[in-house]
Amino acid sequence: MTDLPWPWPAGAATGIGSLPGTDIAEAQRIVLGELPALPHLPELPARGPGADLIGRTGGLLVELPVELYAARWRIALRPGRDLRRARDLMERDLDQLAEQAEEYAGPVKVQAAGPFTLAAALELPIGGRLLRDPGAVRDLAGSLAEGLRGHVEAVARRLPRASVLLQLDEPSLPAVLAGRVPTESGFGTHRAVESEVARALLRSVIEATGVPTVVHCCAPDVPLALIQAAGAVGVALDLGLVTDLDPLGEAIDAGLGLLAGAAPALPPPTGRAPTSAQVADRVRQLWDQLGFPRRRLAEQVVVTPPAAWRGPPRRTPGRSSPPAGTPAAGSSRSEVFPSYPPGRMTGMIGQLRSVVIDCPDPRALAGFYAELLGLPLIEDNSDGDDWVVLGGPPGHQPRIAFQKAPDLRPPDWPDPDRPQQFHLDVTVDDIEAAEKAALALGARRLPGEGDGFRVYADPAGHPFCLCWD
Repeated sequence: MTDLPWPWPAGAATGIGSLPGTDIAEAQRIVLGELPALPHLPELPARGPGADLIGRTGGLLVELPVELYAARWRIALRPGRDLRRARDLMERDLDQLAEQAEEYAGPVKVQAAGPFTLAAALELPIGGRLLRDPGAVRDLAGSLAEGLRGHVEAVARRLPRASVLLQLDEPSLPAVLAGRVPTESGFGTHRAVESEVARALLRSVIEATGVPTVVHCCAPDVPLALIQAAGAVGVALDLGLVTDLDPLGEAIDAGLGLLAGAAPALPPPTGRAPTSAQVADRVRQLWDQLGFPRRRLAEQVVVTPPAAWRGPPRRTPGRSSPPAGTPAAGSSRSEVFPSYPPGRMTGMIGQLRSVVIDCPDPRALAGFYAELLGLPLIEDNSDGDDWVVLGGPPGHQPRIAFQKAPDLRPPDWPDPDRPQQFHLDVTVDDIEAAEKAALALGARRLPGEGDGFRVYADPAGHPFCLCWD
């Protein structure tokens, strides 16, 4: 710590958290070499489940074990393999930090998901986001507070000469406060959390850690007043998303530190990356617009990338894929998937048309799900008793279709010899282009096609159809 009101040295720069690759030793060397004034503990989500934001933070929870189920993190009944993996990865990272920075004597930053992003991502054992249960959210905040306190202590033990700065990643906080977190069906949203409730829970987590804390939010409409009232010493945000300077100016004037997301995490696809002087000019221009004296700039502001590195989501030689669904929630991609990288492709191949369930009596089973889910029968898209479709109004997708399979052996979960049985129909505009793209991703053609569809297998062998109208 310094004598300054902010827990970093003047003129510091740092990273937000995650970096590409899977080699924690190399990542830590880069951070310590390039960001000597305020290094951070790197996160490498390309290592797979447990290295992502939600799984990594879930591993810190106390008496709330987590597990992966259907590619989503949920609260588990007991500790298992997924939790052990998340904790093992964290231990390796801390050991590497201690080995390389044993004599380091300045501030070091560690990151974790905040309570509301975690609540919007984790699912309850019975299904549904934890956010829907206010009591569960309070329990989660208490468990997270205790876990973060232990995590900070573990870092301090390994680096006895350093001071710890905690960063809480809250990309979902604006969506939680505005009631924009979608329910499981996607047809509704969870009730908004009141600002006073959010402030109190966030404050309880910050106070429990006993170290200075910044809150990082890469979404628009960052709730600056709430973050400051919760006791944070600073806020990390993307300068490119700031549209109203007045709230930011008020927060800075009241003493809130700013981790200004101005330096690109990666070079632009075309052209050259801005120089450090150009990045500094961008921050200075904002500071001048706000009307603050230049002498405070270097002390109160830390330059960062606008967000953590997202990286390629698909498997490459020698690397693991990130978990296919480490969701938080919200109305924008950064709110819904704070730790799941966007794909390499600039667009999708097709749109999900329907989930198709095999059954001996499609109309009878459709009647069951119509009552269970409140979905109407789409008679125009059905074909007698062999193919029955439920869904919203015409053109609204996805839908549930029931396909006649007279000799079906029903699933006997969890017996692997009798697995769950269904397939996906995917609507495409251009079947030839879509087929070429799907095959390039690892799909293969299967026998059978009809008027408006072709059959394929995914890389694991599950059938699916590309359909066109």
